[in-house]
Amino acid sequence: MHWDEECAVCPKGAKSRYWGSTRMDGQPRTVVIFPEWDCRNCKVRTSCTSGFTRRLTLHPREEHELLQQQRVAQETDAWKQRFAKRAGVEGTISQAVRTTGIRRSRYRGQAKTALAHVFSAAAINLHRIDAHLTGRPIGTTRRTHFADLDLNPPPRRKTRTRRP
Repeated sequence: MHWDEECAVCPKGAKSRYWGSTRMDGQPRTVVIFPEWDCRNCKVRTSCTSGFTRRLTLHPREEHELLQQQRVAQETDAWKQRFAKRAGVEGTISQAVRTTGIRRSRYRGQAKTALAHVFSAAAINLHRIDAHLTGRPIGTTRRTHFADLDLNPPPRRKTRTRRP
């Protein structure tokens, strides 16, 4: 992106023909459109767009540059270690929801609810200790309902209709 020149360049090297501002869902955005005559016969068009021409919708410059910096940072080992901690915490929360129903309180009042959370945490710890001592894995990755669908059913038998 060449923000100061208000120009974008595609992977093939073609420059954008339009650069303008708009609002989407109440937020400011920048729209960039490439010329159709450059995109029509391009060999890499299918990797850029599904239409006749490439069209980009960008966040404001500061947000866009921050997103680019964060995407580069996600490839570092330090970021991956921090994210691994987050994944572990989310796994623990998921286990608490599945095994103890922690999102719904059975009691009225903050004191009783807090005590129930402490008992739930203790139960999860005991469950994990048992899994460690017996060598049993704690859990597996859940499958979505969509993944459970049989998308390749066996072919149907052809039936003949009898005519009287």
